[in-house]
Amino acid sequence: MNIQLLNQNISDAKTDISLVYLTPSLLKKYKHTKALKLAGFTADQDSISFLHDKNTLVCGVDSFNSDDIRSVSAVAIKALKNTNYKSANVLLTDKALIPALVEGFILGGYTYEVYKSKKSKVALKNISLIYTEDDYKSAIKIFTDAVIVADATCFTRDIVNTTPDDLNPPSFAKLAKKLAKENGLSCTILDEKALLKENCTAMLAVGRASCHESKLIHLSYKPKNARKKVNLIGKGLTYDSGGLSLKSGTSMVTMKMDKAGACAVLGIIKAASEMKLDVEINVFIGAVENMIGGNAYKPDDVLVSRSGKTIEVRNTDAEGRLVLADVLDYAQDKVKADYMFDFATLDRCLYGSSWTVYNWCYGTL
Repeated sequence: MNIQLLNQNISDAKTDISLVYLTPSLLKKYKHTKALKLAGFTADQDSISFLHDKNTLVCGVDSFNSDDIRSVSAVAIKALKNTNYKSANVLLTDKALIPALVEGFILGGYTYEVYKSKKSKVALKNISLIYTEDDYKSAIKIFTDAVIVADATCFTRDIVNTTPDDLNPPSFAKLAKKLAKENGLSCTILDEKALLKENCTAMLAVGRASCHESKLIHLSYKPKNARKKVNLIGKGLTYDSGGLSLKSGTSMVTMKMDKAGACAVLGIIKAASEMKLDVEINVFIGAVENMIGGNAYKPDDVLVSRSGKTIEVRNTDAEGRLVLADVLDYAQDKVKADYMFDFATLDRCLYGSSWTVYNWCYGTL
């Protein structure tokens, strides 16, 4: 689906259908109020109503703030994808709403069908935001950045949704190298020999029962005259069986998402480099697979982390903390940053960030 920002009169827009956003108060003044009343439309938030004879889709919002516009735009795009309309437009007078519309349409319309034997056929190909004001140059910059952020989010979702058979630590490293080449980033990959040299033995313990070699991935985006330096650390458990403290069968399903933190930081550095932000960003990913086997680490083992701290293992399903212990220590030694953030799918009682990552990668927006 192509989305574009056009500086023209709405009458010149050659599209199949127009989207109109109405609050309950605006609905009373709308020219097609009678038809909408017959349809039972009251302009409640996230409600929509097609006026097919008018080539119009009416969208209800509580207000014209970004959250409300973004939310109903996601609902609208889902509905449009189930029709035979090939193009749509939205009349836009406030450039501050551009990110909300772009994110609503792109993220709300996201689907992942890589593994489906029969792909969905969608008629909708183009969405045009019609901007009639004079400051088009500044509006196009906002639009471009919004598209970059939304596309990076979809990129992140794609990685999270990739099966563990296709995305394991070595293939994750290949993906990082590919992104680095495309976006002009520097990339360093530590294999298990290098990890042992760095004394990352807690991380190595988690992955030692896997047939896939663990990797520590370091990506850097370094603009000239960077105002700040930021380290982003991502938990990259490409699959988590729980180890010898084996998860139940139902809990093991969806454990491909245990790499969501690593996917998120990869998406962030992708967006930052394409937006050319004046902030240096270093991404560190601990890519590991936690499996079972004769050489798996065990409850009662005592591990020594990179920092020299000893760790008594009580449950091998706490693998993320072991991986992050070494990666965080490595990151703060290698890059003296102004700020450091970790992204991980961990117990939400301890790490609130995990649910932010989950909602960004899996949520409707």
